Amino acid sequence: MNREAAIQIAMAHIKKWEQLASLRADKVSYVPSPETASPNTVLHPYPDGRGYSIGWGSYNKLSDGTSVVRGLTITKDRADKELEYELRQVDKTIYPKITNPNLTETQYAALLDTGYNAGPGSLNYTSNGRGEKFTSLLSLVNSGQDTTAVFPKVAITDAGSGKVLSGLINRRKDAVELWRGNYDSLYQRYLRFTSRNPNAVNYSLIGAVLLGIGGYLYFLKKKGIIFKK
Repeated sequence: MNREAAIQIAMAHIKKWEQLASLRADKVSYVPSPETASPNTVLHPYPDGRGYSIGWGSYNKLSDGTSVVRGLTITKDRADKELEYELRQVDKTIYPKITNPNLTETQYAALLDTGYNAGPGSLNYTSNGRGEKFTSLLSLVNSGQDTTAVFPKVAITDAGSGKVLSGLINRRKDAVELWRGNYDSLYQRYLRFTSRNPNAVNYSLIGAVLLGIGGYLYFLKKKGIIFKK
């Protein structure tokens, strides 16, 4: 496994989930196109659970010890550097615990994403917040067993309310796709959209089904199987 390549994959994955905020000090306002935004774009903190985050989800304190509180501002360039710093700290914590020599870059990136989002200790979780017990993700990884059923159960409760969040479940489902190596950007967009718009889940599913049916009917028509004159 190329460890550095895995870190870069994880960084790109995290950016798509975390988004970049906040353009305003009075409410959360995401940077619409962070890939092309100026490095000097000014960012403000936003409420996140029991404290504040800034940039790509940097929570509580920055790498130099600066507290993330109202009134603080940083640039996009600083946010990028904070993300990389924090991810490498997660890597330093997780990597020594990995004993499976057969991990791929995308598999390790999936672990890094979970460690960044929920803390490195989340890989040792043995409960999903609903009272259900399971073997820890780290144990499954090191023993070479299937991890895909456990990912969506790891650290899926809100730290403040203790409620299970569908957005965290969706993020873990996306980590499963990263783990499998058959990464699907369309499926990721769907997971992110339904995470941020929970009331639109059913409409999205209906739309996807109708689109699929329409495409299949068009295929059958082109083949002359249906709608013959």
